[in-house]
Amino acid sequence: MSNYKSINHPEIFEFHDSTFELDHVDEKEIAVYVQGLNISKDTEQNPKKYALEIKRAHILFQGVSEFTYDPGRIWKTDDNGNSVPVGPEIKYRGKEALDKIKEDFLTGAEIYSHSIVEDDHYEICGHGNEPFFLISFQAQEIIVEWDEYLGPAWFELARQFNRELVLKTQDGDMPSEAHFVILYDSEELYKSDDTNDVDPKEIRVGIEFGGKKYWGRGKDCSGQDAFADLQKQLPDDVVLKCCLSCRHGSRSPFSNALDLLYCMKDVIISGKTDLCHYTIDTAEANKRKRCYTDICEHWAKQSDDAFVYSDYPLYLKQG
Repeated sequence: MSNYKSINHPEIFEFHDSTFELDHVDEKEIAVYVQGLNISKDTEQNPKKYALEIKRAHILFQGVSEFTYDPGRIWKTDDNGNSVPVGPEIKYRGKEALDKIKEDFLTGAEIYSHSIVEDDHYEICGHGNEPFFLISFQAQEIIVEWDEYLGPAWFELARQFNRELVLKTQDGDMPSEAHFVILYDSEELYKSDDTNDVDPKEIRVGIEFGGKKYWGRGKDCSGQDAFADLQKQLPDDVVLKCCLSCRHGSRSPFSNALDLLYCMKDVIISGKTDLCHYTIDTAEANKRKRCYTDICEHWAKQSDDAFVYSDYPLYLKQG
């Protein structure tokens, strides 16, 4: 008996880039072994607060019927630049479709996606003997069983998001977009139950300016060094105009969180102890919370004559 089981809940799994290897197939059921299958977080079988990769799973589709197998078509570009199919459309049904499914799964088929078309009708696309296939069938029951996990799912190791960012240039302020990439170590992450409890191994921040892509990289879990590294790579007359580079943007003395600081434009701050009330008191903290890339009309360049509780200016001075 397996340690974990799921019945009729394929929606909790991520099939992309998994591999199906045939166990057995007939007119009543299809059974495969699966490598590279991931299970979502917040599910009964997942003890972590992030998606996990299953070491090896067994999937049984029971009560199968209405098989179709579409090997896809070759496409070419015609003289007008349009994509057009080559040859007639081919679609196998019934026993012929079942034989084609068996051939692909015997050699190991890489799966692109699995989708539920209706309550009990499934589509699987991928490649095996054919460079592309679309399999469709009806199943009364789907049983997924497995014994252990390998670690975090591949997509948990690199989290990404974008934020609007303003660049101060000699031609005036220019809107841009900052692309964040947060990378985690697989072994370190797997030791914890939640990604929020683990420091990333690297943070990257990228922008595009003048037709060129610039990337800042850093090891500080707060990401301040990544922003400083990005600023150093930009032309001398281009400045990241944002809360992180503003003299009013200070960090909390009690947190090293990524992408979080507090606006102190209406308060005189001479040391980090002056920040305690404003970052602990809920009302004050909520009023002053900012993301690194936020900006307002009160932005002012950081300087040595105005205290700011931030490592960003220190990283800028480092060689």
